[in-house]
Amino acid sequence: MALASSLVVALLLHRVGTTWRSAAVALAAAVVGGGVSTVMTSAVTGQPIG
Repeated sequence: MALASSLVVALLLHRVGTTWRSAAVALAAAVVGGGVSTVMTSAVTGQPIG
């Protein structure tokens, strides 16, 4: 799930910022994808994030 969300975010960021270097896109996708997967897991399981 985290991998899929990271790939989606990476593709979206790549389309938005074509002048970014690939390393910056990969880092941003990893950070945002990790956050999205954490929130989604919390929403599905009902467990609080903190």
